[in-house]
Amino acid sequence: MDLRMATMGAFIAGMDTAANTLAFVLYRVGRHPELVPDLVAEADTAFQDGPPSMDTLGGLPHLHRFVMECLRLHPIAPAMTRTVTQDFEFAGVTVPQGRRVIIGTTVPHGLDGCFTDADRFDPERFAPGRMEHRRPGAFAPYGLGAHICAGSGMAEGLIMLNLAAILRTLDLRGDPTYVLREVARPTATPDDRLTLRVNAVRHPAVSLLA
Repeated sequence: MDLRMATMGAFIAGMDTAANTLAFVLYRVGRHPELVPDLVAEADTAFQDGPPSMDTLGGLPHLHRFVMECLRLHPIAPAMTRTVTQDFEFAGVTVPQGRRVIIGTTVPHGLDGCFTDADRFDPERFAPGRMEHRRPGAFAPYGLGAHICAGSGMAEGLIMLNLAAILRTLDLRGDPTYVLREVARPTATPDDRLTLRVNAVRHPAVSLLA
């Protein structure tokens, strides 16, 4: 049983979280066609000399901000559990040592006090001059503190790489009638009613391997 749980844990923490985040990213691609031309232009630039390097991916600001905003509004890991090591008081309630608590680390993602018009999808809130996520504790899609996800950089790179490859290859259109409903498999993801229509093949399928 322990071996099975350890194996599943590695899958959930790695591929599953990145794949489900990418599903939310594609939902937003279909939902915000006005933002897609800038994303497509960067995707074309990224693949013009073959598969992009991590340095190349790091130089794609529109793609990066788009993914960051998806992580803000659709966090895969919205909370973490911890064991209280000493009694403390919170909002007038004493929490005793040994109690297991759930910490909603991504609650600030939806607060107007942390993000301007927090319910609105606005990747430019991550642009230089705004950088709203830099406020302490405001942005925590990968957790906080000493136990922040060790694979956060790899996950972000995987999401950006696959998004760029998809946009380079396909001209996608979203379904304007689709209303987002999240399900857990085991982490959050859009339900099976989410569809994207391939309007055209822009380029032959790209390889992600050098």
